[in-house]
Amino acid sequence: MKILIMGAFGFLGSRLTSYFESRHTVIGLARKTNNEATINNIIYTTENNWIEKIVEFEPNIIIN
Repeated sequence: MKILIMGAFGFLGSRLTSYFESRHTVIGLARKTNNEATINNIIYTTENNWIEKIVEFEPNIIIN
């Protein structure tokens, strides 16, 4: 299953990402970089094509 987690660097988002990454394909969405992040797949809203990347990923579940 493909899961998009919005706010991936937040308190809840980071924990959900860690939980789901071992079981599903996860991509996180964040507003700014985080040097301490351990998330493998991240899209930043500062990127010009962030919406296209989400559409291309075709998530089954979106957690906001």
